[in-house]
Parts: sequence; C-alpha cells; structure tokens
Amino acid sequence: MTGMVAACPPSLFILSYGIVYLVNILVVKSFLSLGLNSYQAGFIALLPVAFLSYFLQSRLVFIKPKSCRRATSDSPPFNHTT
Repeated sequence: MTGMVAACPPSLFILSYGIVYLVNILVVKSFLSLGLNSYQAGFIALLPVAFLSYFLQSRLVFIKPKSCRRATSDSPPFNHTT
C-alpha cells in the first residue's frame, strides 16, 4: 500500500470542482465586462483557474493518509522475494 494515493470521498471532488467552476465563471465575466471578447477572457483565466484546480485537488481530493505513509524514506517501497 506504500506509495499509493488514497482516494477521498467523491463529495470533496465535487466541492473542489464546483469552486473551480464558479471562480472560472466569475473571472471570465469580469474580463468580459472590461471589454475583452470571450476567447481572450477564457485564455487569460486559463492559468489562474488551472493553478486553483491543482491546489484544491492536491489538498482535498488526492491526499495521502498517515496510515499509507512509510516510516522511513530510505526503506524500499516493496519487498522482492527471489
């Protein structure tokens, strides 16, 4: 089980996706109100929304529980038997 990332409940993924979706809508609408067209607004919003998505999913969705962490960093991830 070492080295594997545990999945969290789907509700946290849905929550993080919803937050990213709403932020994307707000950012694009704010750029549209400044006079940019929809392509320009979407392009400018792309990087901040992608970073937000990565941050939220790394903190909420793809977490590594303490029970899955190895005791020492120099121990092999699995044992080979020959």
